[in-house]
Amino acid sequence: MMLSLSCTYALVVNVTHPKPVVSFTYITIHISGTGDTIVILGIYTDPQCSSPLENRPAPLHKPLYVVLRATSRDPNRFALVVNEVFASTSISRTGAVKATHYFVKGSCPVSKRLLEGPRANGASLEVKLAFNPFHLLPSDALYLHSRVTLCDKQAGRPCPPTCRQNSPPRRNRAWEISTREGQESGTGWLVFGPIRLSVSESSASSSRSLAGSWMAIFLLTVIGWMLG
Repeated sequence: MMLSLSCTYALVVNVTHPKPVVSFTYITIHISGTGDTIVILGIYTDPQCSSPLENRPAPLHKPLYVVLRATSRDPNRFALVVNEVFASTSISRTGAVKATHYFVKGSCPVSKRLLEGPRANGASLEVKLAFNPFHLLPSDALYLHSRVTLCDKQAGRPCPPTCRQNSPPRRNRAWEISTREGQESGTGWLVFGPIRLSVSESSASSSRSLAGSWMAIFLLTVIGWMLG
């Protein structure tokens, strides 16, 4: 299934710590010699990315559109690489493995639930993907975690990952920013959530209709037995 994403963005304000702000999650990555880069994670309910999820419940099996965007001062030098994206029932990324589902691992797609993406991974400062929300039992809420890296195009190796079917993704060291020991490496984590899950109206109507049908059959059976 191919989806077309074309996004517009609200005004971005500078922050210095990870902080959920209504529609987006922000982090700041500091690279020595180039200053701070803000990375934004936003989730939308439409392919045009004009309707942020915000605090609304997300209907099951209806696509959510994820946009990760970096605001680098030097867009010709850096590209954004999405290393990992996974859904979890915990706000902590070190939660139970059974309550975790990966969409992207080793910078490559690894889930059949991923409808598209990660598009333009390592090729620009913006990466997009889409997936259908689903239950991770026993919770009715999800947290979306993502690890991102700023790739230095001047490092001499390509930034876009090499992804092959049925092969484990290989690590590309060009994705890592060369820094002095003890300084940050150009990598950061974002988490968006909780994403509350709800049954869509059509699914709810179908469930009610099915329940009503079975009740009618049950009543007719009982009446037939009583008259019988």
